[in-house]
Amino acid sequence: MQRTIRAFLVASTLFQPVIAWAQTPDEAGAKKVLEAVAAYGPDALSKHGLLRVSPDGDGYRMVFDMLKLIADAVAPMTVKEATPLAFKLNEQPDGKWAFDASSAFKLTTEYLAANRSANLAVTVETGTISGLFDPAILFPLQADIGFSNAVASLRDARDRLKIGVKDARLSSGVKDLPEARSDIDGTFSMQDVTATHGVFPQPEVKMSAARIDGTYKLGNVDLAGIAAFHRFRRETVPGKDLATLTDAQRGEFKALFAKHGRVIDEVGSKAIATNLAATDGGKGFRLERLEYASRWEGLSGLATLVMGAHIVNLGIDPGIWPKGLEAALPKEAALNAKVSGWDMGAILSDAAELRSESETARLPRDHFSKKLLPDGTLTVEVTESFARSSFYDLTFSGRMTGAIGTREPPVGTFVISSRGFDGTVKHLQDNAKTVPIFSQVAFGAMIAKGLGKPGPDGSMVWEFRFEEGGKITVNGQPLPMPR
Repeated sequence: MQRTIRAFLVASTLFQPVIAWAQTPDEAGAKKVLEAVAAYGPDALSKHGLLRVSPDGDGYRMVFDMLKLIADAVAPMTVKEATPLAFKLNEQPDGKWAFDASSAFKLTTEYLAANRSANLAVTVETGTISGLFDPAILFPLQADIGFSNAVASLRDARDRLKIGVKDARLSSGVKDLPEARSDIDGTFSMQDVTATHGVFPQPEVKMSAARIDGTYKLGNVDLAGIAAFHRFRRETVPGKDLATLTDAQRGEFKALFAKHGRVIDEVGSKAIATNLAATDGGKGFRLERLEYASRWEGLSGLATLVMGAHIVNLGIDPGIWPKGLEAALPKEAALNAKVSGWDMGAILSDAAELRSESETARLPRDHFSKKLLPDGTLTVEVTESFARSSFYDLTFSGRMTGAIGTREPPVGTFVISSRGFDGTVKHLQDNAKTVPIFSQVAFGAMIAKGLGKPGPDGSMVWEFRFEEGGKITVNGQPLPMPR
């Protein structure tokens, strides 16, 4: 389904030959639009009969046959019904084009086999798409998408999944940067998101969120370069094995890569969800707030993955685990980390070789892994992370480096600190009778106290060092290792 949505959104931006469109819309102009989409749009849009274009007042009307477009994406399911999608196109005085569509949507599919059947159904009460594009690039200068009362359900003889969204909005825009590059920024929001999984007599698992808001970014993008690569693929490569490309064609691509090879440098998103719940048989977990962020930096060279999560007021219904253990849940916690060591630039350069499938199959098994991880290691750095409840307050940070694909233990340093540690031990001891597991934890805490050292603000600190050969020390004292 994601392929399908991406196909018709990208298609709305690929109307390259806009010459003569400034004239009064007519059948000849409609034919040019149709030919442009077939020549420059996604491969699926070149299929005969999938798209119809006709003059419509001061613009053109474009109708996508969604049944045919979705059929390949959901095979081996059979599409029984799919609402056509109609766009209105209007040329602006500056040569750019505005597009918009508004309608309800319905999709039903069916899968039948000798011993299995399944059905997928999607309904959208109201959906809108609008924006502005420049025929010279492959991404809308501005796009706004919205839908309300959307429901998707997948069901077979043994299982059922149902997802609902009351209201959703997504918008994006292109911001020009120096050196003919751009940032693509966007926002999204959803209200009353629900998911139900299970079929009687199994208990239903239900998940919900009152609201989800977020942003996303594609940073330092060479939109002209993406358009150039797209044209090369559609005009030179289609239907051909890469092994059959001539030296001149390969040279053309390498020149193209030398100019536009670093097409993007950053991809990231942030999301905030409020009032989350997950229940099974009426009991489960609840969370007041969840914040999550991730981004890839340096995608055109040495790349780093940056991640962060923050939760507030995690709760659990009585009866799921021993009484009294609810107090051990954090009222607030955060984990922030960076993972580095990927050489994405080497992978991009390797792609410029334009190997055929047979040539790729003859490469050593570790060819791409060595390109991606030139020294075979990844580094994980944890920063500004903590967990707090009514009786503990922990912070932790560190940096670890490990060799991938080997049994060698990682090396590095990890630091944990605890404020009010004596109060934490006392709480565990005072509640050991009502929460038996606290007795074991309290014993371990007393051992940890003996290994700790005083820190600022009366805290207790433990510095773990992981050295080559598997040796571990805590505040300089060797940690006994089991044999």
